[in-house]
Amino acid sequence: MELSHLRVFLEVAKCLNFSKAAEKIHLSQPAVSIKIKSLEKHLKVKLFNRSQNKLELTKIGLKTKEISENIFSEIRLLEEYIQSEQNKIESIKIYFTNTLPKELISNVILFIENSAIDKFIVDYQSLKSESEIYKKVITNSNSIGIVSGYNYTSGIKTIPWFPQEIILYSNKKKRDIDINTIEVKNLLKMNILFPEIDSIEFEIINRRLEILGIKIEDFINRKHISSNLIESLVYQSDWMGLSISNMYKESNDSLLNEKRLDQFCIPFSKYLITNSKTDDKSVISKLIELSAKQINFFEQLISSRNDLDEIESKYDKSIIPIKNIYSINKINKNNESKEETLNINIGVQVDTIQTSIASVVPEKLDLMNLFLDDYKSSKYNKVNTKWINHSSALPIITKLMNGDLDIGIVGDYAISYLANQENKIANNLVLVSFVSINPEGSGSNLMLPKDSKISSLIEFKHGSKIASPYLSTAYGSLLYNLEKENLIDKINVEDCNIKQLNDLDRSNLDALACFTPFDYLLESKEDYQILNETISAPLSYYGVIANRNILESHEVVVKAFIKSLICSKYWFYSTPDSIKKISNWTGVNENIVNSILGSRKSKDCHYMHDLSIREDWIDHYCSKIYIHPTNNISANKNNNKPLIFNDLINESYKEVNIFN
Repeated sequence: MELSHLRVFLEVAKCLNFSKAAEKIHLSQPAVSIKIKSLEKHLKVKLFNRSQNKLELTKIGLKTKEISENIFSEIRLLEEYIQSEQNKIESIKIYFTNTLPKELISNVILFIENSAIDKFIVDYQSLKSESEIYKKVITNSNSIGIVSGYNYTSGIKTIPWFPQEIILYSNKKKRDIDINTIEVKNLLKMNILFPEIDSIEFEIINRRLEILGIKIEDFINRKHISSNLIESLVYQSDWMGLSISNMYKESNDSLLNEKRLDQFCIPFSKYLITNSKTDDKSVISKLIELSAKQINFFEQLISSRNDLDEIESKYDKSIIPIKNIYSINKINKNNESKEETLNINIGVQVDTIQTSIASVVPEKLDLMNLFLDDYKSSKYNKVNTKWINHSSALPIITKLMNGDLDIGIVGDYAISYLANQENKIANNLVLVSFVSINPEGSGSNLMLPKDSKISSLIEFKHGSKIASPYLSTAYGSLLYNLEKENLIDKINVEDCNIKQLNDLDRSNLDALACFTPFDYLLESKEDYQILNETISAPLSYYGVIANRNILESHEVVVKAFIKSLICSKYWFYSTPDSIKKISNWTGVNENIVNSILGSRKSKDCHYMHDLSIREDWIDHYCSKIYIHPTNNISANKNNNKPLIFNDLINESYKEVNIFN
């Protein structure tokens, strides 16, 4: 039964005439008759007594009229209520601390006024502490709080409030400078505008400079003006400007160069909190939705450069780290007299492009110090990080076992090798994060003298000599393939340093096993050719090994390192010329860097930045791929897995406030 049938019936019942009723409701008389007959058929009763000159309601018809009138009366009340609710002015309460800069408060209010569809009143209140803000928001479902950090309190929703970035501005017409290659140190002698000294914008920029070890006084040609005027003055002059900008703001390319310097790549933010019971149709929910859409749009722009689509990753979409607004670090006066320094030694291989986000990038951008800045223990006043470059995995492994390194970046084979040392050593080294992965293998190749006629691994004669950097990924891949072809006892595998080929006796050497980029370098600079048959392992990964002593006594330092990798990964995918910059920093040809870290084209040596530890890969590598070094006769045939500690990477992602 439809309401339209009841409406027609009610009108006929009032008029007791089909023609008059049809005229009132603007239907034809036959249409009215059909609807009445349809209603009677549905109810299986007779509603009218029809005679030649008279139309009367039956007893049931009278009752139906009474009930129908009540139905339409209730409908009218419902419509009036809905209309009144729609006209009702919604009140939104905004809570913040009295230390919050007025610019941020106005930013929130302006966004609400410009974005909300419904009518509303904004009432704001300053409170003494953020704990008071949480109490207010939990008890008021129509309120917003502005706080300094992400919160996991039950009953609270948290969203970043339009993160900001430090941006360098320059005039396109009046300054002959390549803004894409400029670094902070290049600005020290230039004419540059800063925000006013007492402003929140200046405090943020100054704090980041301090973390980089640069004082504001080092900028010898600086001026301080209102941040609102910086863009305008840069456009009209030869000055450059440093200021704060919304990371979602669309730039006007016709007027200014706008550049996020690499050392300033990590955004910072305050946060909005709301009551989790907030009505989904409320103004506040619409604001959260609008903000989330902007965040998702920005993530998609970055994700378009990420090749993890084919590989499930716990963190593949959560790639935007947020630093809480930088605040002045107030050192405890009781600790000022202490001069003890905690030195952290990190072992890396800069030439191993597969590990760039864990070596050259965080070192160049000084990312680790972002998260060590606030770390002051009772014993140390300062933490110094030293990035020590190595030519291969062997010296890193040796120093990790001896305790000379606190953190080391090594490949799959070296990780498994450490796990299979005596218990005292194996239990003292912990895998805390992955760095990069390749589901297609290690990308390792055999390099042959150009006059060699060998076309396959099985063609090597008994007693042939193949050199490879000991404990490298290529070394492990070579052993795996020799074992697979039953050649492990027939081929002599020797250690070599790819970087010191001049010192290597190649007179009786049949081949070299190495991974990219060294295969390309040997092919182009030395008298070698690449064997068409690859010697890759089925999968490959690089990881972060931490010394257990530093992990237990200074866990925050290891977490700071992992956070720097998260930020490094964000920098890589959000910086258009990241491949070129890594090439410049490492000295490795840009095309080679791109073949390793760029877009995947086929089953190649391409590695993807992924920090989540894949225990199923480790299980497979240890049980199916790892072969003990050929010089280790007494090796245990039951391969052990490395000691894994997943908690740090999970906590690190949370603490850098990733958008989920």
